[in-house]
Amino acid sequence: MKIYGPLHKFLYLPEGNSGHDYMELMKDPKGAELSDDVLMEILPLVVGMDTYNPSTKTPFKGLNTNGPTVIDGKGVEILVAALDEYLRQTTRGPNQFELGGEIVEKQIVCDHLQKVRDYFADAVANDSKILHLGV
Repeated sequence: MKIYGPLHKFLYLPEGNSGHDYMELMKDPKGAELSDDVLMEILPLVVGMDTYNPSTKTPFKGLNTNGPTVIDGKGVEILVAALDEYLRQTTRGPNQFELGGEIVEKQIVCDHLQKVRDYFADAVANDSKILHLGV
């Protein structure tokens, strides 16, 4: 399954919120990658979630699409709900979508969304925070 970029990387946040080398964390092969096109579509649904910017050490609302964002359990629940809605709409949509400038079959898009959604749901179930590393 190939989803074309740019892609946003999400990882379970290691214990503690500070002192992480975010460039090293970006190299972690684990985690979930979400298409920028999809993220831009769901962004209005997550604009109100409480998050934390570890670079500036300040809380804020929504998602910093260009850099690191720490998302706690409530925020991750909002991400799951947003992906559920987007997935529901995608299953009713056309047979192909354009992601990253490429035409992608609907089933590949749905599989991609489900994988990311399940990763976030697992974080909620394990009371883990998610670290968004940007593009």
